[in-house]
Formats: sequence, C-alpha cells, structure tokens
Amino acid sequence: DRLLITSDGDVGIGTGAPTARLDVNGSFRVREASLLDGTLTVNGATDLKGTLAVAKAATFADAATVKGLLTATAGINANTIAVTGNGSFGTLGVAGAND
Repeated sequence: DRLLITSDGDVGIGTGAPTARLDVNGSFRVREASLLDGTLTVNGATDLKGTLAVAKAATFADAATVKGLLTATAGINANTIAVTGNGSFGTLGVAGAND
C-alpha cells in the first residue's frame, strides 16, 4: 500500500494498517520550519542538522550528543550530561547520589 486513509481518518503511507493519525512506514523529510505542539518521542538514533528549539522541559531517557550549541529555556532532565570542551550552566540542580 502506498497511501491509505481509513474511515477513522488515519493516514497510512507505506502501511495498510495505520495505528496513528499519520503512520509512515519508511523515511520522511520536512523541508520547511515545523511546529510541534505536544510530545515528540524518538526511538532510535536521530541526526539533527539544524536548530532544535526546546521551550519546555526536555527529558532524555538515553544518551544525547550535541555537536554545537545546546540552549534550553526550561529544564533538561537527564541521567548523565557530559560536556566536552567549554560549557556553562546558569542553575544546575543535581538529584540523587553523586561520586
């Protein structure tokens, strides 16, 4: 199946049984600026070539590598934050046991 629209309005591209409002089986590309109102969940490795602006809290459940500038206007929750090179933090809160 190339494109399927179910009676519920779900759209499947490359799948005959979409399980979300838009279900894409394969890669996709967004060429213009996009706004996401809600939660973005990424499973697997992701390569971001450009700017990612995070206006609310961000949670990283696994490793996150930033090559360049990381700016957060709210909180970042992570098990480990490693900085190679110069780094600066405004307020840094650490919860839990530390070595």
